[in-house]
Amino acid sequence: MQNSLRHTLATLSLLALCARCSSPLPSASRVRGLRVLTVQSLPAELGPADTAATVRAIVVDGADPVDAGAPRTRSIRWFFCDDSRTSDPVGCARTPSAHSPAGDGDSITVARAQLGPQRARGLLVALCPGAAATYDEALSIINCPDERGRAWSETEGVLAFYAVRAAADGAIPNRAPAIEALAIGASNEPAPSVPRCASEPCASIDWVLTPSAESAEPTATGREALTVSFFATDGSFDRPRAITAASSDGRDGSLRAKWTAPRVAGLVRAWVVLRDDRGASAVIERSVRVE
Repeated sequence: MQNSLRHTLATLSLLALCARCSSPLPSASRVRGLRVLTVQSLPAELGPADTAATVRAIVVDGADPVDAGAPRTRSIRWFFCDDSRTSDPVGCARTPSAHSPAGDGDSITVARAQLGPQRARGLLVALCPGAAATYDEALSIINCPDERGRAWSETEGVLAFYAVRAAADGAIPNRAPAIEALAIGASNEPAPSVPRCASEPCASIDWVLTPSAESAEPTATGREALTVSFFATDGSFDRPRAITAASSDGRDGSLRAKWTAPRVAGLVRAWVVLRDDRGASAVIERSVRVE
């Protein structure tokens, strides 16, 4: 369990590898700019017959206006961490000899042969609003340049970490969890309408995610833990994430948060990410109309 927890924290977080990577740091749930929601691997874990995995960064942009023209300029660069940094993303990012370029673009392919003797390979994902990330030797950090010439400390550049893994001999490879439903208040619709916050105290709305029955897979010590993270371009959640108890498969309504709508009417984009404790994830998006 300790190893799984350590892997979960390293794999699932949008890592603030240093305060300078994104200044100011985004809140856990509020998406106002570029954000890596999660990193996904297909397959979620390499099985005996799998020779490679396709790894993809799920990126969203919460900047206004929501749908005005073409997407903003962005660059995604991937770095391999060496064998000693599979669970040490900070050390990987800060040490030039510990990382090497792995590719550019929304996704890359990682071959089984690249996983090494640990059957795992750490990946750093550098999302930049302008040109591709580079290593700044003076600051000892992977740095994002900016397309508007701003100081590097003011850009939206953010680093995320993911570990590609192969299943142990004889073990059943991990499968990604799946989302069965997301209820926002009384609605299961993809674009629900909710009242705006007209006066204090503002009423909150329950968001409840239901995973598929197969999402919390059995493990050698019990059952996988499931975690849900909540993101929105406006309004506020009472907590950024919820996690299942050891005895729960997440289908008891425990994967929930309360959301307070903003005071101003308009369209709010929202995303909910379901993860298991071995790094696999699923994402659902909603457009909430505040009236």
